[in-house]
Amino acid sequence: FMTVSRIDGGFGYLDNQALMTAELNQAAHSGLSKTLSHEWPKVFCRALDIAPQFEASELAQAIVAELFDVDTSTTEIGISQQGRHTLTATATAKTRFQASRLNREDTVLVTGGAKGVTFECALTLAKQTQSHFILAGRSEHLAANLPAWAKGKKANELKAAAIAFIQSQGNKPTPKQIDALVWPITSSLEIDRSLAAFKDVGASAQYISMDVSSDAAIKQTLAALEKSSGKAITGIIHGAGVLADKHIQDKTLTELGRVYGTKVSGFAGIINAIDASKLKLVAMFSSAAGFYGNTGQSDYSMSNEILNKTALQLAARYPQAKVMSFNWGPWDGGMVSSALKKMFVERGVYVIPLDKGANLFAH
Repeated sequence: FMTVSRIDGGFGYLDNQALMTAELNQAAHSGLSKTLSHEWPKVFCRALDIAPQFEASELAQAIVAELFDVDTSTTEIGISQQGRHTLTATATAKTRFQASRLNREDTVLVTGGAKGVTFECALTLAKQTQSHFILAGRSEHLAANLPAWAKGKKANELKAAAIAFIQSQGNKPTPKQIDALVWPITSSLEIDRSLAAFKDVGASAQYISMDVSSDAAIKQTLAALEKSSGKAITGIIHGAGVLADKHIQDKTLTELGRVYGTKVSGFAGIINAIDASKLKLVAMFSSAAGFYGNTGQSDYSMSNEILNKTALQLAARYPQAKVMSFNWGPWDGGMVSSALKKMFVERGVYVIPLDKGANLFAH
């Protein structure tokens, strides 16, 4: 199984000029090939990235040569006039990046930022910058519009209150009905706690309900925000993501659309809706599944690889901004359940503690 992309002959790391105009959806090919190398251990899987300057005959010769390679363990090969290379993970030099220049005057948009891992990372950054943070999520924030039955109730009292309310309407409560009533309230209370946490560290924050899978919704929401505040968005933390883990043969296009739509289309919608020349910081939450591939996560790996290359392209287009793509492993929290954590530990995979990961992010 072999895929061919034409980014720059080095998966985006070789030629900034070629990268600036490259179609980045083709970066998904390498995520797919790397994942299938795990799911299909008896199949020789490889992703090729061949320089766009190669003529058709050179391209054909390069592909045929790769098909007959005796080393079938390498999953990514870049081919350019500079030769034949692969990608390897190396320790990052801490001095490579300039310090963030965010301050109280800045506005940072955080997708998926009211809860879990992204929230912890944004909050830790807020302690240092005291900027204004806009937390964008799918949930609706009821705030002052809580239904009468839920007002004044603590999180552990909501279930009993919901049951009493359903009974008062002359109905017999079912688990589905109770969940439908309790979940939006629980979510709103969690958002309230998140907003309060930003205030406690000296930063300001607001929550907006925004569907990142809809370009029109993003444009409308962000335009209204900028008009009301009079301030441009100068930072983005893109942490939104969904999982639909299944082997490739069991995947549906709908699942692929949800995973891709949240990670890739969502970010593209934001960049297209703002003045990117004013950005100081872009931090993307990618995944080790993007860099290494991972069984059951072909769509997630594909989407995160596009995100990785988007970071490279943005850094080339907007040198004034600090652009980073974090290929996180599993976190202790977020999408990792206790059963999953146990499996990771048994496999010798380090699970990132919330506080240490958030500090690393802010640093």
